Amino acid sequence: MSDPKNDDSIEPVASGSPRVASEFAAYAYHLSEKQGFFTSRLSAPGVDRFSEVVGSIAEIDAQERPLLGEAVMALHNVVPQDNDLVIVRGEVSSPTALRVRAQLVARNRS
Repeated sequence: MSDPKNDDSIEPVASGSPRVASEFAAYAYHLSEKQGFFTSRLSAPGVDRFSEVVGSIAEIDAQERPLLGEAVMALHNVVPQDNDLVIVRGEVSSPTALRVRAQLVARNRS
């Protein structure tokens, strides 16, 4: 398993500001091919340790569309940090590495 302190932060897919409605923001990330347990550092502008963050993951096809494949996937931990960062620990149960998209929704307290 990789050490989240040494990984480079992964930037959201869309350029510019995240979509924000009130105090909510949504982020999407195309992760490199994943298999087994993984830890990733995700850049999430506006997030700090007090933010409430939930996430999901899905396999993506060659056109980067989410799909329901045969693999079982889970995000086990979603940990907001200061400095616009969220650390996630996930799992992809598949005999081969798969392309994965992670999505986060964050709520910041006013």
